[in-house]
Amino acid sequence: FLAGIPYQNIRFGLIVVPAVATLAGIGLEAALARRRFALAGVLVAGLALTAFAEKPTIDHFVAHQNADKAAVQWAIAAVPASSRLYTFELTLPLRAYAPCDVRELFDETPQTITLELKDGTPSYLFVNVWVIENKWAGRGIDVTYHWLRDIVGLEYLDRTGNYLLFRIANENRDTTAGV
Repeated sequence: FLAGIPYQNIRFGLIVVPAVATLAGIGLEAALARRRFALAGVLVAGLALTAFAEKPTIDHFVAHQNADKAAVQWAIAAVPASSRLYTFELTLPLRAYAPCDVRELFDETPQTITLELKDGTPSYLFVNVWVIENKWAGRGIDVTYHWLRDIVGLEYLDRTGNYLLFRIANENRDTTAGV
């Protein structure tokens, strides 16, 4: 667990690669120095099989990362620069590249959003609703999303991949209900 949980994100397992490569190199050098070519062959074959077996995982990870990059570019083009954007999972790249005010929905509550909406800034929500409703069911971000949907009001605009874009109702209505 010191390296993280690899099924959560492939990068957690990458921390052990330098140590494994070093140990494999030491083992290969020792086997070749003692003219144990069969052992060296087994070591090389084992490393090759490991790399081959991980190819689908790496391909899936790369495809997911590319889809997220495309979603970020899409959101940048779809959301006006003078607006506020609440998002989840794509916050860091959006903060780095989007000209609008990007907020992490996980850090928000109905109370904080109520205060923020009072300034009248056009506000949008860009999230993977399935992830929020299934992985985070009953937790803070799920409660905040459902409050936005059911009390404040969300107008569906469009989608890209698994991410949906909504305009948050910015009318001066009582959004303290359900807070």
